[in-house]
Amino acid sequence: MIRLGIIGTSSIAHAFATAAKASGQFEIKAVYSRNQFTAQSFGEGYGADIFVTDLEKFTALEEVDAIYIASPNSLHFQQAMSAIANGKHLIVEKPIFSNTKEWEAAFSAAKANNVFLLERQRLASGDQDLLLDQVDSRDHFRYRMFYLDAGVHFDEVILAVAIDDEVERNEIEKCAG
Repeated sequence: MIRLGIIGTSSIAHAFATAAKASGQFEIKAVYSRNQFTAQSFGEGYGADIFVTDLEKFTALEEVDAIYIASPNSLHFQQAMSAIANGKHLIVEKPIFSNTKEWEAAFSAAKANNVFLLERQRLASGDQDLLLDQVDSRDHFRYRMFYLDAGVHFDEVILAVAIDDEVERNEIEKCAG
């Protein structure tokens, strides 16, 4: 079970938290927000018991293996770099960063810290095969997509890994502790 911290309390963060919990692969452990009440209100519904308003303290939490970033796009890079520096695996809401310079810096840092850097995507049906071909052809990136698949009904959100490889899942869990 991967112990997850969440940055952000928006509706997309709610959708992801619901899917993560339903997957059985994640325990939602902590929530970061600029406001303590907002963090606690969001997190308690998902079983979180740690609520933090200081980014550096949040990304350093020993109780968290991976962090999902669902903050405004302009904050993704700073928050990701803090998490990477603290050895946290990341799932970052799309778009992952503002430009390729940020991506290259974050990728280099993730590689140096031996953490996974993932971009969360919601794919339309049928796009998965195309995406997998694109990701597989860029083997120099340690990059995997997570996506939310709403299936037939939007309220039946399921968390899935675009590359459903048991070895890869075990590797993430092993790195997580």
